[in-house]
Amino acid sequence: MKNHKLSITLLTLAMFFSFSIYAQQQQQEPQKPAQPSVKNDNGAATPKEVWKKNYQEIKPRLDSYLEKVKELGSKHPDFTEEVTKLDRLVKDFKIKIDKWDAATKEERERYNASMKQFFERIKGEENRIKEMWNNISDGERSPSKSTEQHK
Repeated sequence: MKNHKLSITLLTLAMFFSFSIYAQQQQQEPQKPAQPSVKNDNGAATPKEVWKKNYQEIKPRLDSYLEKVKELGSKHPDFTEEVTKLDRLVKDFKIKIDKWDAATKEERERYNASMKQFFERIKGEENRIKEMWNNISDGERSPSKSTEQHK
């Protein structure tokens, strides 16, 4: 009988400690931030929405330039280098967009300002590439025009 009481007491203590440890582990797990709404309280688009829109606008143009690099890359290494640089910037921009949800409110304010600057860099790089492409395509058209004039 004494052994029976001892085993019940030990079993009860073991259960108590197990539940205590389990409860402590549940409290220590970080809380996931609530998903932000698509619109602000005043109905305006969130910064993340604006960045996604910017990304979706620039991505097809980047893909077009990447195709041109595949076709003519060996003939124009400077153009290839600039397009590769833009591709990295756009990929980094997408990664930063995806990290928005994990940021706190204070971090989001700083993040918003840095994302605006980051996108300006992307636009500058895209403009440089566009100008390079115009020069390349004009240069390739010029010889054909001159041969037509000689005929």
